[in-house]
Amino acid sequence: MFPVGTILDKLLSMVTDVLLRIGKVALAHYESDAFNPREVQFNLWLASLSPAARKEMSEQGMEWCKRVLSFQRFSFKPFDHSMDECMKTNLSQEDYDFWRQMAAQ
Repeated sequence: MFPVGTILDKLLSMVTDVLLRIGKVALAHYESDAFNPREVQFNLWLASLSPAARKEMSEQGMEWCKRVLSFQRFSFKPFDHSMDECMKTNLSQEDYDFWRQMAAQ
């Protein structure tokens, strides 16, 4: 029999590898050429925020906010740049299924 620590270490390593692959695909998705929000999108996004968040993000400016996940998601929606489609295309079926399970929780 394998020691429990060895099995847990192997499992942790496998999960870490899957998460790294998922992270690389997600990062590439948001850094793609397709992500080029316009000022109008930025203003619409700002309007959807709470007053305090709107003030803070407005002060940071659009270029800084391009790194904010909620702005990225908001900007991609009108152009149908689906994260799900990106993950399905760029991950193995096993990694994609794992990502879907994580996203559902």
